Amino acid sequence: MKKWVGILLFVFSFSYAQNDTIKSIGVVAAERMNVVYRGVANPITISVSNCKSFTASAPGLTKISEGYYRLTPGVGLEVNVILTIVQFDGSVLTEKHPFIIKNIPKPIALFNGRNCRDCIVKVQRSEFKDAIISVDTGVEFNLNFDVKQFSVYIPNQKAIVIFGNKFDSIHRKLTRLKSGTEILISDIRYGPDCDSCDRTSAASIRIKVIDDIIPFFKTKKFLNDSLQNIKTQRKLELKEKKK
Repeated sequence: MKKWVGILLFVFSFSYAQNDTIKSIGVVAAERMNVVYRGVANPITISVSNCKSFTASAPGLTKISEGYYRLTPGVGLEVNVILTIVQFDGSVLTEKHPFIIKNIPKPIALFNGRNCRDCIVKVQRSEFKDAIISVDTGVEFNLNFDVKQFSVYIPNQKAIVIFGNKFDSIHRKLTRLKSGTEILISDIRYGPDCDSCDRTSAASIRIKVIDDIIPFFKTKKFLNDSLQNIKTQRKLELKEKKK
């Protein structure tokens, strides 16, 4: 008799479905999807159909509510989720679902969501006022890596340590920098506490300060051209009246 056991792993905002046909030991079909990250609570949904009851166990597995779990793996390269399934006839089946354990990658720092490798991010002076420094691991997993502190390096000046993730205390100073000045955002500290996360500083951000880009309709040239057109139009109207 065949029974179906579905174990769904939700990591990085995707829904990963693993459907196992039970003969003696289940087979995981979606092998690429079975990844969990060390030191953080990975959301998992477990369901078993056509059975009297079941239990799930694994190192670091915690039940949140019916069918919903959190798996926080520790050491090792693999963790097995064991399902003990009681069938309606009283017989018991045991299923093993292996998951690969990976470390959270070292994040890169972002200025208003922007950064690039081996290049410079161009930033208009006015952007510093409400800018936010954040970090990104490169994977879609909501770990809330809020930036707690970072340093700003301005040429020929001492490093400025900022607590938080904004430039509130120095944005006026930055807006007075000459166009073309290059600054460095580094020594970035972030949370949350994570046993496996790379606690070295996130990759720095190289920034080049540039003048604000003013819309053409706000430029002096636009205003001067508009005034000139008005004067020309008036002259033409006066000529028409004299005829």
